[in-house]
Amino acid sequence: MAPRSYRAVRRLVLGALSTFASVAVAAADITNEATAAGVYAGQSLSSPVARVEIEVSPASPRIRAVSNSKIIDDDGQEGLSPGDSVVLELTVENIGDIAVSELTFETEADQSGRPQPDPSVAAKDQAAAGGLAVGATRTFAVRHELSRMNIESGDDITLRVAVSGTAAGERVLAETFARIALPPLLGIDPSDLAIALTAGEEEVLPGGTVDFAVTAFNRSAVDMNAMLVVEFPEGMEYSATSGEAGAGRLHLRTEAGRLIANNLAVPANSTGEMRFSARVKNDLPPSVLTVRAALLDRRTEIRLIPEADASVRTAPDAEPSCAGVALHVFDDADRDGELDDGEPGIAGVRIAPEIGLPMTTAQDGRYASPCVTASRLGGVDLELKLEAETLPDGYFVTTPNPMRVRVGRGETARMAFGAASAQIVRVDVNAAAFIGETEEPDTSLAEDITRLISVLDRQPSLLRLTYFANRESEELASRRVEKVRDTVLQRWQAAGRRYPLEIDTRVVGKGG
Repeated sequence: MAPRSYRAVRRLVLGALSTFASVAVAAADITNEATAAGVYAGQSLSSPVARVEIEVSPASPRIRAVSNSKIIDDDGQEGLSPGDSVVLELTVENIGDIAVSELTFETEADQSGRPQPDPSVAAKDQAAAGGLAVGATRTFAVRHELSRMNIESGDDITLRVAVSGTAAGERVLAETFARIALPPLLGIDPSDLAIALTAGEEEVLPGGTVDFAVTAFNRSAVDMNAMLVVEFPEGMEYSATSGEAGAGRLHLRTEAGRLIANNLAVPANSTGEMRFSARVKNDLPPSVLTVRAALLDRRTEIRLIPEADASVRTAPDAEPSCAGVALHVFDDADRDGELDDGEPGIAGVRIAPEIGLPMTTAQDGRYASPCVTASRLGGVDLELKLEAETLPDGYFVTTPNPMRVRVGRGETARMAFGAASAQIVRVDVNAAAFIGETEEPDTSLAEDITRLISVLDRQPSLLRLTYFANRESEELASRRVEKVRDTVLQRWQAAGRRYPLEIDTRVVGKGG
């Protein structure tokens, strides 16, 4: 028998194999084929083709961004001040199966819809710049420096960050954001403070004197010690201080047309008052003079709440384009929306026009101004809204709010807003009360809402609805609490509501 000889043939399909090794392609298949061939008894023989195919799954480049926020005291001074920062501590993690390179950041900040300068980004670790291996993490600090306007506004600061990188020829993206609540100056919520300024007369002759009273209201549980600044217009100057009540002895100084009290101390749940007079200059032509008063933080001299003002005319027809406004906020004891004899005023309540500064009621619950600019050809349309958060705790508005009126030149618009006390009903919910990852209430919560309507119907109530978030997004938490609010209101209206139901909502806790 002739000796056997074999010739092995191995064929590889390498096109896919070569691209598989390249980062530029996310997937490829490998196919191996082999045959055995030889000659036996003068005949060529070969085996069937043996084929092995290996399927390579596509690469999955993914990154994740998570964050925590805090406020940094950059200037070393106690309390919030310009130059301090809100910081987003950002962790970027590669949760894919391929390295990511060229990390870049897009940042933005806003405060109640008002864009702010773009925050800065700085790496907090010593890793090589720009890259992120599989399973690796890097940390960064996203920083926004607070301005005087940020602190005076007091509204939350929202920081947003978009992180992107390159992997397998693709761009990968992760986003995160945080809403940072600024602590109030003096540790007092602005809604617990108010300031009112009233003039003793609406008209004064040149050379005459006008008496004023400025009242500071502190409804909080914290003692207030603030700076009071009274600013006089051109043509009027400070004359004398006639008395102080509930505010301790004031240290006064005058400076560039201003009267400044550095130490207005108002204890918790009380009021402080200062009375003073101002003289109108002799040679002043007919005009309207407006005095303004503001409460400031003593350390930063940042305004705590909107300022108050009071105006006087130097002659009855000094400004023919003026219309007057007279406001009254009363305690609507019988909750009928009408001002009845014996119903007292509510002090320290702010009423805001569409344009201009809020007006604050004095001790008698009233505010009056002799001049609101009106057209010489007609009058002026006024829309005024009572800021319900400045009412005493547990009160709700019983009259239309806002109110709108048209007043002609030389006329006075008179508006009376009613408010009444109500029981406060608190309802707390969390993710367990909803179906899956939706905002739809589950059966148990729907039944609880039915029982809640019965409780609210027994007597006038203010509903405080709080959602306690855990890992859900802030957007989902907000949708859920608004869904519950809308459901309660729909049920309330369907039940034939006996009074206008006020619902306060808030989200507590940090979403994911």
